[in-house]
Amino acid sequence: MAEEHLKVYLRERHIGNLMPMRSGARFMFLEEIVSTMEGSPLLSTALTVQGEAFNRAQTANWFTGLLPEDNRLTEISRFYGIEQSNYYDVLREIGWECAGAVSVLPEKVAITATETPDKSLIISKEELAARLSALPSHPYDDVRTLRVSLGGFQEKLCVVATIPVEVSNGYAKMDRVGIPLDGAISTHILKPQPRRFPGMIEGEAWAMAAASLVTPTAKTALLEIDGAPLTLVVQRFDRIVVDGVFRRIHQEDCAQAMGLSPHQKYAASGTPRRNDPTFLQITSLLKNYAEDPLEQMEQLLCQVFVNVVLGNTDAHAKNYAFLHPDENTIALSPMYDVVPATEITPQVTEMGMRINGRIRLDRIEYEQILNEAVSWGLPQRHAAAVLKDVADKLREGVEQASKLYPQAARHHKDAALDRLRRAMK
Repeated sequence: MAEEHLKVYLRERHIGNLMPMRSGARFMFLEEIVSTMEGSPLLSTALTVQGEAFNRAQTANWFTGLLPEDNRLTEISRFYGIEQSNYYDVLREIGWECAGAVSVLPEKVAITATETPDKSLIISKEELAARLSALPSHPYDDVRTLRVSLGGFQEKLCVVATIPVEVSNGYAKMDRVGIPLDGAISTHILKPQPRRFPGMIEGEAWAMAAASLVTPTAKTALLEIDGAPLTLVVQRFDRIVVDGVFRRIHQEDCAQAMGLSPHQKYAASGTPRRNDPTFLQITSLLKNYAEDPLEQMEQLLCQVFVNVVLGNTDAHAKNYAFLHPDENTIALSPMYDVVPATEITPQVTEMGMRINGRIRLDRIEYEQILNEAVSWGLPQRHAAAVLKDVADKLREGVEQASKLYPQAARHHKDAALDRLRRAMK
């Protein structure tokens, strides 16, 4: 166990420390943060600012959510020769490059200014294609190009687009791409086609295009590049340009926001568990911290409806997220990782989270979606009007997405329209 503590930064501001203990760690805010921001969701709605240290379970659940998952966690653990179950040791090695606005650094290491994409290794299109083809075996060259903290089971590559990405008819050209160095900011995420699931990437492009007519989504397109697997380009929504400089927007996924570990991101099959993620918990947090809770609940209802209709059975608690636009408020993030999974993995019949007590996709209809919204506190007539508007927009979204990606449409369009009819009976 390391003797020194780890410093936790929000962007470039030191806000607290991770203090090692036997079998874990405890997080504690700095006194100057507590004196001016007590009760603030500065870092998380699950770890609001307080003077006492958080216990080991609270600390582990949130900070484990910063780590990569599955193969990437195994790869990085082997690279450094550490146990992947020891999140503290993993953060000590890679916490400087966490995907969002949080950094975790050893006590004697100073944070560097990384809010600019200038520090990047410019690569050719041929090299980019080779890197995409090599995933997941070679996610980085050395410690300077380390970029493995993004969650999810799909392999990803973070890059900097040093000139604007040109998008036309659902396809993108990236003429100058860099690999961020030493924790420098990235602007785009590239997701190549997984070998295990043919059609997934074009299916995600199709679903994201359909969803974009309904509610804010991460901007996506398919990458036009020779010699690489089919790849989705995702523009990061947790970035903003201020005076010509890229800045990070703090975010946390809803599993973190609810105080759950990544292993608790799915609702249990069969009998619900006490610690299952729920939409009611998400809306409770929105009521406490959102600037306009009603608007945010409407947006959440849109997201839930879209995931049901498009068959995104993998819409678990880590695939919903909050942005932290300032020190005291939260807002739902745009939709991301919308995959028509039910046609790609038909053996998976359950949604990631329950809707009005039901988890099987084929048993979730209009009544369940409406009643779920009413349980949040939305008036029934108001929720019904939102659903009617969303359904009309999503029908048009499916049609437009099918023109952009006809191959994906052959697999997903009819099934989505059938679920739409069932969801609006």
